[in-house]
Amino acid sequence: RKSAAFTKSFFPVYFAAALLLVPAIAFLVWFWIYPNYIQKKSANAPLVFSNQNIKYERITESGRAFYVGLSPDNQNAAYVIHTAEDKYSLILHHLPTGSETVVVPPQELDLFCIQFSPDGNYIYYGGQAGTKAKTVYRVPIYGGASQPVLTDFTHYFSISPDGEWLAFYRQVSEEKAHYLEIARSWNGKERRMITKRSGGKEHFKLWGTAPAWSPDGKRMEDHIR
Repeated sequence: RKSAAFTKSFFPVYFAAALLLVPAIAFLVWFWIYPNYIQKKSANAPLVFSNQNIKYERITESGRAFYVGLSPDNQNAAYVIHTAEDKYSLILHHLPTGSETVVVPPQELDLFCIQFSPDGNYIYYGGQAGTKAKTVYRVPIYGGASQPVLTDFTHYFSISPDGEWLAFYRQVSEEKAHYLEIARSWNGKERRMITKRSGGKEHFKLWGTAPAWSPDGKRMEDHIR
């Protein structure tokens, strides 16, 4: 009877302690987990820049420009012009002066993925005529003969920081597989398979993305869907 009375008399104390304990535990969980969650979310979030110190400058008023690439020294931009005759041309725009050079004259090859070589001497671009296979070309920045470099790839490509390699995705429908590969940037040879994905639900994002090189060129980040 004493034990029952003792428990009954202290029940409000236990109840009050429990009420205090629950928010205390919740606070500790929030204190330790929430900052890590915010840090991880911030690391994966896109960068947002204030536009207060950004100056916008129009480099063409044609309304037909797309697929722009920027040179490593930020002095030149190269972009594709889709002409009224349904042809495609590659234009080099010198940013400080506004002067322009026709690098690739208008032709029927659909151009995409414009990139400068790390040394700034060449422009690489993808080209496709109708439903034919895509090809990577490279051309001197002030014009000249375009050299075919690479075929048998799916869409975009990227250049290694030292300019030695091209990284790209390749889809093999018969195998239901996606490949991440690299090849020499001047002739497309010495191809190497980096990794392969097949069978499962995860595959590479083949369209509109390219493998991303680390600054030292020793690692690559792929895009999974």
